[in-house]
Amino acid sequence: MPRKPKSVQADSAQKTLWDILEAAEVLSKEEVAVSSKLDEGRTDYSPVDQTAKYMERAVRFEEVWETTIAKARERLLKVDPRELFMEFFDDLVTQAKTGGPKAGRYVGMLELVGIRGFGMTKDMLSLERTPKGGTGGRVRYYKKDLVRYHIESHVSGEHFLNVLKADHSGWHGRSALICASDVSQHRSSVPVPARYFKRTVPFVLNNAAGSVFQVHDGRPKYDNLFNPKPDDALLRWMLIDPSYQDELEPEDYNRCLASAMDVGQYKFDFEYLMKREGREPDIIFRDGSLFPQDAYLDNFVIENRRGEFTREAIREFHACLNYAKDFPFIYCGVSKNVQLKIWLMCNHRARCAILGA
Repeated sequence: MPRKPKSVQADSAQKTLWDILEAAEVLSKEEVAVSSKLDEGRTDYSPVDQTAKYMERAVRFEEVWETTIAKARERLLKVDPRELFMEFFDDLVTQAKTGGPKAGRYVGMLELVGIRGFGMTKDMLSLERTPKGGTGGRVRYYKKDLVRYHIESHVSGEHFLNVLKADHSGWHGRSALICASDVSQHRSSVPVPARYFKRTVPFVLNNAAGSVFQVHDGRPKYDNLFNPKPDDALLRWMLIDPSYQDELEPEDYNRCLASAMDVGQYKFDFEYLMKREGREPDIIFRDGSLFPQDAYLDNFVIENRRGEFTREAIREFHACLNYAKDFPFIYCGVSKNVQLKIWLMCNHRARCAILGA
């Protein structure tokens, strides 16, 4: 007689959602963005190791602060920023024109600060980089008068570093109401009973949450927020359909997961922080970039699940910006890794900001 197949263990089909979450791999939005560039969508990440590295950097920074950084700070508090930037560009252009093995680095720095940072046009500063894989580059031309005028019209402040003091008048004599939001992703698998073998289905759960902080009578008070409602709008971004992995290429699938996180966080910002009845925020800190992770035109027009989530993320982002524009609160995105290396200070009318940490 043929051997009777082993039955699937009873408890494998009885796992609760809590059991699955306990065994899941939890990723932050930054980690999802990194893993999306990998074919398998995974990355070795240890929160303990990462925290230790940040603490080590903080200790080294404190040690250096008393020497080199402290001296540089004292000098920058007295230096005209416009003249300092002009000397910076003059020196880099001179070094790049001399050629040598470091010319490509000088040209790259000119491009980073001048074109990407200050927004200079080609009639002011024209650069030529070698094709990919090369290390060289050259300055085609450098219009010093135009560059000076551009810097003078784009840099404000008497000195390179200006000491700023907190102005509490904007809160009308009361303690500011500070809100914040974050999003995470849980990746695991759900066991599915089968006749002859044990089968698992990918399980991806996105979660958004936030907090409200205010000082009352000199004592800090925190309120944690999130009260999910089991409707279709919530489940669409919160639980990712396993069939998406079969429909999409690995890169599209991982970018789809990242955009779903954006959708959830924008919805949370809009519904729980901005429009919450009986509470008007003064400032909202959004953990991560203010802009969607997939925000380019070629992402927007993709006709698959990735494109759908990209378009939805842009719509939700647009709704948040429109609401923030019409109400007197500041909507910020706080990011640890930024591409733009120059920080610009907006005037008091600005309602949105991007912060780099």
